[in-house]
Order: sequence, then structure tokens, then C-alpha cells
Amino acid sequence: MSKTTKLGNVAKYSLKRITAHNVTLENFITTDNILQNKTGIIIATNLPPQGNTMPGYQVGNILVANIRPYLKKIWFADRDGGCSADVLVFEVDKGYYPKFVYYSLFKDDFFDHVMKGSKGTKMPRGDKNHILDFKIPDFGFLTQQKIVAVLSSLDSKIELNNRINAELEAMAKTLYDYWFVQFDFPDINGKPYKISGGKMVWNEVLKREIPEVWKVKRLDEITNLKAGGDKPKNYSEILTDTQQIPIFSNGITNDGLYGFTDEAKILKQSITVSARGTIGYCVLRNKPFVPIIRLIVVTPNSSYEAKFLYERIKSMEFDNSGSVQQQLTVPQISGVKLVMPSSEILKKYDALTSSGMKKIEINKEENQQLSELRDWLLPMLMNGQVTVGGSAEKKIKYVIEEEIRMVAELGN
Repeated sequence: MSKTTKLGNVAKYSLKRITAHNVTLENFITTDNILQNKTGIIIATNLPPQGNTMPGYQVGNILVANIRPYLKKIWFADRDGGCSADVLVFEVDKGYYPKFVYYSLFKDDFFDHVMKGSKGTKMPRGDKNHILDFKIPDFGFLTQQKIVAVLSSLDSKIELNNRINAELEAMAKTLYDYWFVQFDFPDINGKPYKISGGKMVWNEVLKREIPEVWKVKRLDEITNLKAGGDKPKNYSEILTDTQQIPIFSNGITNDGLYGFTDEAKILKQSITVSARGTIGYCVLRNKPFVPIIRLIVVTPNSSYEAKFLYERIKSMEFDNSGSVQQQLTVPQISGVKLVMPSSEILKKYDALTSSGMKKIEINKEENQQLSELRDWLLPMLMNGQVTVGGSAEKKIKYVIEEEIRMVAELGN
């Protein structure tokens, strides 16, 4: 077991302040845009009022959401910016490697510690003095760097996969907009339809012009819609030899992965729509799965329509119901009217986007396995069960490389 020291001996709360006019959506951090379960951040949707000041952070600081600590929201700053008062900003002292302290707080033990000292029941907040009592490993600086190198290699691969997926999603969206919003899909001569003079007709239902041969359909005319049910009685929180069918609920983290079971409920390619919380969040699912509460499943009548409908549903603005808990229901979205292109155009779009969507799915699966590998290594490295350096370090790197290689082979 390695020596330990209190967090307060190696880091302190930053006193840096910043004015609102110095923050942007890209560098403003709140408890809402730090993701649950230690999965980083997303871009903020709103900025603070101009003229206000707020806590500031710098590259290398560690940010932790201090509302409902059990949600495990933590981020290592890769930029300078500002944050809301409910986000704690840790500044690491000289002599300690900031990323090492970050990984020390990345463990579930840290969030359990914060919860033990928290105050409040509905919206618990961690006690700042109690938080600083958390014990982290007391390794030498060189050992800290080596541990970070091992763990960062996994996180770097995860981050790369996420960037690739974002680019592939953007490419599919650009093609969708060009074909189905601007109506410049290829005509019979391979030229952009509308810009080349393709005939447009007024549609009274949509109150706008659409290509002549396209139709307007209700969502329930071209898909099967159903709400997620109760979680299976027989399920596991982790993948096992017998329980390998994923269970999904709402949420962004791991696309709402809840656990695993041994019997699929949805066998066809489908789109899931979050009905509560992250309302409207869509995922295109290409493999068998089980949907549970807070999800609506949209299964296209024809498989080649799936990618088109995925982009279309993502762009919808839903009217939410419910006074206490906003939610979507199947009846709400079943009557949504949308313009349907010809089957020929839909098949072309499906063919052009299939390889990118397949790569996205492979990257997501790889990220899940890499995250599990990182979380398996993390406590052993931090408590001294596994040491880095020499043959041990080579063995760890070999395990990582083999894991990455095996997952990569799935896509070949």
C-alpha cells in the first residue's frame, strides 16, 4: 500500500476571478455542462449575465461539480475560462503533477468521500473543508508522471475517437442539409435538384414548397413507435458471458447505457429518443437492445430510412408536457408530419452514410472497453498494487495495445 497525503496538502481552491465578458460558450463551465460519470464536458448553452464576475480557471486546474456529488462530474481543464459558483476549482501546488491529482480524484472513492460530508438531501453539496481531507497517493514526481502517461494514453484514444465521431456526424448532417433541407439532392442527371431547376410544389400541410414527387407523412405512418418498459428482472450492470444485450435508458453518458441482459426486445435498427431529462436526445442504434423507461423507440418500416429519420428527428423541436417533470410521450410525437423523399434518394443517402455510421458505432464500443480498462487500472496504480517502470510498465502498455488492437479488428 502506498503512502498517502491529504488533498489539502497538495492543492487549494483557486481564488482566481474573471468577468463575464471574458467567457464564451466554449469556456464557460457549469454543473450542467460537466457530464456525469467522469465523461468530460459539453459546450455550454447559455452565458452568465454581462457585468458579473465569477470563479476563473486555468489550464491544468481540476474542476468538480459540487451539487449532487454522486453524479461524479469532474474535468481537467485544457483551456482558460470561467465557471459557476457551484463548480469547485482546484489549483495543484508545485511538486505535484496536476494530471496525477486529477486521476487521484477520478476514483469513485473520492465522490463517496464528498458525499459522506455533504449537506442537504434533495440537492446535496459537498463540504469544502471535508473535501480537502480526502487522501491521495504520495508518490514521487517521476512516478506520478509515469502513472499519468499510462492512463492518459487511454484517455487520448477515447478523445480521438470522440473527435472522429463528431466529424463523421457533422459530415452526415451536412449531406442531410444539402439534400433534404436545401433540396439539392442529385436529380436523374446527377445534378443538384433545386438549383438545377427541379420542380417544386406548394404543400398546404407544411405551408411550404417541396420537391414535386415527395410526400408528407405522419411519423406513425412510416415507423413503429413504442415507449420503453421496466428494467428486466434478470440484468447485470456489467458485461458478462451470458448477459451481453445492452439495456438503455435516457441520458448522454454512454448513450444512456443502463446495464446488460440476455434477451433483446428490439431487434431492428431503431432510433431512441430521450423522453425525460435530456429530452429529445437521439441515438441511432444498429444492434439488438432493450429500452427501458424514459425512452421512446422509433423503428422505421424500411431499414434504408433509418439514417434519414435519425437526422430528421434530431432537428425536431418537441413540445414537452408535464408540470413537474417535463416529458415526451408516444402520442405527442406520433402525429408529427414530415416530408418523405423518394425511396431511391433515401437508399442513396443510406449507402453514402453507412460506412461513417458503422465507424461511429465501432468507436463507441472501443471507448466503452477503453474506459473499463482505465477504471480497472486506476485503483491498482494508485494504491501501489501495480507499479510503473521496467517490465511492469511494459506489461501494462502491452495490455493497452492488445485491447486497442482487438477492438480495432472488430471493424475490419
